[in-house]
Amino acid sequence: NGFSKGNYSSLNCGLGSDDKKENVLKNLEFVAKKITCNKESLITLNQKHSNQVLYFENSTAVKNKLSGDAIVSKVKNIGISILTADCASIFFYDPKNKIIVPKYVGSILLVRIASAKIILPIKNRLGMTNTINGWMYASSLNGPIPS
Repeated sequence: NGFSKGNYSSLNCGLGSDDKKENVLKNLEFVAKKITCNKESLITLNQKHSNQVLYFENSTAVKNKLSGDAIVSKVKNIGISILTADCASIFFYDPKNKIIVPKYVGSILLVRIASAKIILPIKNRLGMTNTINGWMYASSLNGPIPS
């Protein structure tokens, strides 16, 4: 649990919520410490329910609170995150290229669609040739991802 109270009695990291800003900032600092990154290096998004992917090719490209729903980073030692409430998130991992991609999806029915719409453009941009099945993914959903 975090510092938030009442309806936000959790580890709320959403600065866009109606939670007290001081509690959200404490929660973000707590998360940064847990994953051993500077709080300035903990990246969150202004999520907009899209297939927009942000790419951080180098450290100067890294910015916080950009609009989009997925992050791909070649930059090491930053914390990349997806905020969820009653929706789902997916974390894709490519072991060959050592890339982790967090992606926000609106509901369980969108998980498979979002997977293809996010992974294929990423593979094309990065010049990757392995199949989509070479990626591993985990979800914040309870239970298996539907086939």
